[in-house]
Amino acid sequence: MKYIASWSGGKDSTASIILAHEHNEPLDLIIFSEVMFDENTSGELPEHIDFIKNKAIPKFEKWGYEVKILHSQKTYLDCFHQHLRTNHRNLWDKLLKLENEPNLIGNKWNTLTNTSIHDWEERIFWEEQQMTIFDFMEESNEHN
Repeated sequence: MKYIASWSGGKDSTASIILAHEHNEPLDLIIFSEVMFDENTSGELPEHIDFIKNKAIPKFEKWGYEVKILHSQKTYLDCFHQHLRTNHRNLWDKLLKLENEPNLIGNKWNTLTNTSIHDWEERIFWEEQQMTIFDFMEESNEHN
């Protein structure tokens, strides 16, 4: 049997690992699931991810524990741009409307990439218009 700690990096799960160590409880693996904002940016608060990666993980590894950081294939932005627009169109439309407000600082949703929500709306619109191989095969079958 393997003993795995699912660790959020918060006080309770950190304390559980410390107590397991102090009481010589078996612990084979510690896993932390890091939510990513985008492919290169953690969705965790900078202070929190700094604590996790630069303080807690080195300490746990020094104690002899294996620590793994798990990442989903989708980032927050993946979900924001697809799931929000598709499943909650009324909220997406409110964001588009808010971006048109006068006197906004920056007037861009993401100033690092110089993109707006309107830019994403256009990009997603055209992606949705693309034909897939399945669409092509379906059309070919209809004409035969």
